[in-house]
Amino acid sequence: MRTRTHRSLGLPLALSLLASAPLFAQELDTLAEPAVEPASAMLSAPVDELSHQEWSTTTRPQDAEDLSRSVRRILHLRSGQVLTGVARQEDGQWQIKLGGEWQSLPDGQVLRHPKEADVLREKKRLEKDVRASADVDRQLAFAQWLAGEGLGRDALLELDRVLDAKPHHAGALEFLRTTPLIRIPSLDVPADELPAAKAELMRWAAQAPIAARELAIAELARLEDTDGTKAELLQGLGEFSVRRRAFCAQGLGRLYPGQEAKRLLVHSILDSSGDVRRAAAKALGGAEEPGLIVPVARALNSSNPRVRTQAAEALGYMGYPAAVEPLVGYVSAVTQSGGSRGVPHGYYFHGIQRAYVQDFDVEVATFQAVADPQINVLIEGEIIEGGVQSVSIYDRPTELRSGRGALQRLTGANPGRTGRDWMRWWEKNESDWKDKNLKRVPVSEN
Repeated sequence: MRTRTHRSLGLPLALSLLASAPLFAQELDTLAEPAVEPASAMLSAPVDELSHQEWSTTTRPQDAEDLSRSVRRILHLRSGQVLTGVARQEDGQWQIKLGGEWQSLPDGQVLRHPKEADVLREKKRLEKDVRASADVDRQLAFAQWLAGEGLGRDALLELDRVLDAKPHHAGALEFLRTTPLIRIPSLDVPADELPAAKAELMRWAAQAPIAARELAIAELARLEDTDGTKAELLQGLGEFSVRRRAFCAQGLGRLYPGQEAKRLLVHSILDSSGDVRRAAAKALGGAEEPGLIVPVARALNSSNPRVRTQAAEALGYMGYPAAVEPLVGYVSAVTQSGGSRGVPHGYYFHGIQRAYVQDFDVEVATFQAVADPQINVLIEGEIIEGGVQSVSIYDRPTELRSGRGALQRLTGANPGRTGRDWMRWWEKNESDWKDKNLKRVPVSEN
């Protein structure tokens, strides 16, 4: 393996900077030659397809007096590093305040120097438009713009939104692989240090958000011992830590799509953590096998309302269009039943029972008589018929919400807030939906 010279950063610090640890005076000479391309040069097509005016940087021409002021700036260096802090230009040379002292940067190393306040103001404006559109491609373009402006933490958070909506979005995954947003624990170590390095990487990933986990998964994919990695992920899927289970489910789906479907199916419905259930369901979607919805759809008929609710949610996160029809049937059944799913009835007796001797049977044997008493019971009281229904948070509104949410995630439609709204939507759109989203396999005549 090739050797990397950088060290891993803790997640809170790594998410706050695109650059490495603060540069000190004796280290500044190392910036003479570019190490990697600037992050702004790595922006891909979605940004270019939008209007230049909308996505342009808010760096305005500034005079020498303005540049000499000590204000917070985002300095983009030729090396690809981005430094954020109080900066100024003095005698044509850029300086940044580190540890309470001014440190000079080599001449010609600062490519751009926008004020942090201007970038944050533009970020707020663009974010408002992106949220209004609710379009994942625009969200990806916004993440790319944020990365190009040196807002690495915000870029990762935006990529989390993209991957939550579309877990297998090719553009988002490619952008993560090709853009140096943060540094992660490296596996480029000697063979005897590899187990410890892998354990450190997996601990780091378990604490990371969705997008950062993908970076750790890509690092694991470089290992030759794929069986060992798979075994560790399977072991982690059964551990107590919720975050560990969620990361391992995400890793199994990304690195071994379709290979551990049975384990992931169980966790997608029955795991006690919603985060783990979502991660497992999304991992099943990466298998690109619509038949995986069959056991989950069966769970919609469970006698347990919690299982029904979590199965509906799983179908939504798996992302298969074929799940729309059974989900519509589920929503329809819950709506028409009024929430009743065969509530058991029974009888309750309240009263007193008294035993008494009603009679004697006399048997005559040789030279003797045997009395056999007949015992009866006198009952006083009443019998009450009643239905027993358990108290649970998985009531009818909860089931309907899970079903409607799954349908909205799969179809992008939002016909209303009731089950009947979705029933009417399906009656109107069933044929078009199937023609557009479900592949029709021709039936052989033989």
